[in-house]
Amino acid sequence: MKYKVSVDVSVVYELLGSFMIYVTRKWTDNLDIGSRFISDMDARLPHSVRTEFGKAYAWPFLDYDILYALVILRKKYADVPSFIDWIEESNPEDLHKKLQDFVPALTLNDLKRIVTDYPPLLRLWNEHYFSAVEPELCTLITEDAQEKKRFAS
Repeated sequence: MKYKVSVDVSVVYELLGSFMIYVTRKWTDNLDIGSRFISDMDARLPHSVRTEFGKAYAWPFLDYDILYALVILRKKYADVPSFIDWIEESNPEDLHKKLQDFVPALTLNDLKRIVTDYPPLLRLWNEHYFSAVEPELCTLITEDAQEKKRFAS
């Protein structure tokens, strides 16, 4: 059996992962900082921003599968602002066709909601948290990817 190993490196994965952990309040045990991440972010973020993020808490968890699939499809939109702009500016019907291989059960209406509701929240997350940690994370994920590529060859 033949297979191809590909290592996809992007801070967009880190943006989405950190946002998902904060909003869903899950998987904090997997963080070095643990659940303190949530309390630290609650203390750091303005009340109005926390209120906006709180809206996403009740949204379907499947949304994150769609967002991660969009990260896979991002191609040239590798930086955070370009990725968010691309989601907002893309034609939902075109994205829906591309996402069917990843998530066949995705409805066009759900995708329209996702591409409308999440970009403003991801922008807020980038502005109030992620942009400050991105340079350090970029270095770490690049080193990690190089190590994984060595193992794969």
